[in-house]
This record gives sequence, structure tokens and C-alpha cells, in this order.
Amino acid sequence: MWIVDRTLGWNYECCKCSMDWKQTKTMTTTRRKLLQKKATNVKQRDKKVHFDLSCNTIVRYDPSSDYLAQTPDLNVKSAIEQANEVQASLPCELPSFVKLMLPSHVTGSFWLGFPKKFCDAHMPKHDETVVLVDEDEQEFYTKFLVCKNKTGLGGGWRGFSIAHKLIEGDALVFQLVGHWKFKVYVVRVNGVNEIDGALALLNIVSCDMNIDDFSIVVDDLIIDSEIPKDFQVKYYELCHSQNSYLHENLVKGLNVKLAAGVILQTVTIADAIKACKVGVTRDDFDTWDKTLKAFEELGMKVGFLRARISKLIGLLFESNELLEAKKNEQVKVEDEMRIMSEKLYGLKDVMKNLDVEIETLKLKGKDLELVVCKEANAPW
Repeated sequence: MWIVDRTLGWNYECCKCSMDWKQTKTMTTTRRKLLQKKATNVKQRDKKVHFDLSCNTIVRYDPSSDYLAQTPDLNVKSAIEQANEVQASLPCELPSFVKLMLPSHVTGSFWLGFPKKFCDAHMPKHDETVVLVDEDEQEFYTKFLVCKNKTGLGGGWRGFSIAHKLIEGDALVFQLVGHWKFKVYVVRVNGVNEIDGALALLNIVSCDMNIDDFSIVVDDLIIDSEIPKDFQVKYYELCHSQNSYLHENLVKGLNVKLAAGVILQTVTIADAIKACKVGVTRDDFDTWDKTLKAFEELGMKVGFLRARISKLIGLLFESNELLEAKKNEQVKVEDEMRIMSEKLYGLKDVMKNLDVEIETLKLKGKDLELVVCKEANAPW
């Protein structure tokens, strides 16, 4: 069989009868110590950090296994501590948990049990297919099994473990990002520096901390030279606010000048929105919104700016428009009341005339009675 020493990257071929596991482990440990001692005299290699803001703002450290060329640091945090920091930096609205890799997780049965409280709160009560998405957006289909005494991943977990070369002591952060779908972040027991960039990006406080690592790439071309530095800083802040590169979905083949113009205009409109006061006209808002809508059709993620414009329109204009409508309605009611008042005044005159006529008729009635009596008693 083949035994792989992950630290050295060497393969040893031996038969099961000639070397047991304890001997292999002893050999591996010895070589690691020798290599770590040797590494203290080796100049540390340059680090290459790749920012992927679209994937929950996680960062990969490349080349892999570069920690072998670095001097061991006794103060470096353990993998589980680093994983806990990554978990704490993830959005709290998405449930997550940390799992330290034990021998049973990465060898033999390849069973990965899930925390009971997490399963009770967020997982199905029956067997289900669960998708694991790594930091390269590769998907691995696994089988979530609900047994009498335990729940966790069975079939498919072995493939994920082998593909990512997991070993005992590694720590994984599982973040539930969809329907039975987890984003998985790996913290290496022998390469915890891989996750330092992730923590730095997840915990950005101000642009001064990371702006030097921020580049604007369109169709694999860096277009920083097309955009003034102050605009780069403002655009960085916009991207950071949304945890995403706003231009990452721009249509392919877009002219570099046009792409840069879209970014510049987006920053300009964002500044104008921030500077809004009561005196801004409705036409200004309409112009900004139409421009941003056109950018959306090109692939820019500017929906959050359009949403802000809509809210400001509601605050500044819709309430005023409603007030004007109510004022117009009040005028109409007052006109109707005036007309009704005039009609009522005319009716009062009619009533007064009727009263006079009725009294006249009453007097005539009394005179008529005398006339009738006199006529009735007149001689034949």
C-alpha cells in the first residue's frame, strides 16, 4: 500500500506486514522535526494572497504547503482557535459550527458527526443529500444520515476529505448557506497562516488597512491605472460595504475604458447620494436611477444604490405629493360646502315666504267663516 507523508510530500511503499502504523507515525514525526529545524535557515518565500469577495469574503494562501519554508512560531494560534475566529467573523444570520478533525473523520470509516444541538435546530430529521462547497466553489455531494444515536455525514464525506487532504488536527468551519448546503472553510493544523488573510479581510475596519491589496480586475486585466486613486479608495469602500466586487459580473469583452467609466460614474453617483439634501430635485434622482439601471443591465451590482434612491424619493417627494393631494381634496370639500351653504340660504328664504303665505291663508280662513255664517243665516 502507499503511505503519504503530507509534510515532506514523499511516498513510501511498504507492505502491511513489514511496517505497522506506529512505526510509520514515528518516522513521519521524526522527519517533520528534522525538516522544521532545517526550515529555520531557509528564507521565507513571498506570499500570494487571492481575494475572493464574492465567496463570503474568504482568502486562499498560495502556494500550498509554503509553511514548510517558514520558521516555526510557538506563538501561532492553534487550528481550532483560528477556526473559531473565522466562525465569529462570518455573518451571524447564517448558522455555523466548527469541527476538529479526529482520526475517525479522515481515516478508516470516514464518518463525520454533526453537533446534536445544531442538527436539532437546523438539519432534517431524515436522511438527506447535503452539498459541501469548498473555497474554490467546488461542490461535493454527501449523505447526511440520521441514526439512532448519532447524526452526520457518511457517503461522500470520504471523497471530500481525500480531495482536500485533511489530516488529524485540521479544523473546519461549516456554514449553512442554503437548503442543505454548507460552505466549508479549512484551517490547516500545519499551516494556520493560510487563514490569516481570511481573518484580515473578514474583519476590515477601514480602507487604510487593506486598500493596498485591492485591485480592480476586468476580464483578467487590472485596470487600476484607468481609475484615480481617490476613486479607487471610494470604490473599495463600496465593494467592502457589500462584501462583493460590484463589477465582477460585468459582461465579458466590455471595453476597458467603458468599464472604468462605469465604475467612476458609480462612485460619482454614490457620492451624490451621500450628499443629498432637501433641495435635491426629483429629476436628479430620476437621472441617477436611470444611469444605475443601465449599469445593472451591463452586470454591475448597484441594486443597493437604486434602493437608497427609492427610499430618499419616498422621504423627500412622496410625502409632499401626498400632502398636496390632501390639500387639493380639502379645497374641493370647501367648495362643496360653500355651494351647499348658498343653497341652504336660498331654502331659508323659501321657508320664510311660505310662512307668510300660510299666515295669510289662516286670516282669510277666519274671515271666510264669518262670511259663510252670514250667508247661511240670511233671509230666504
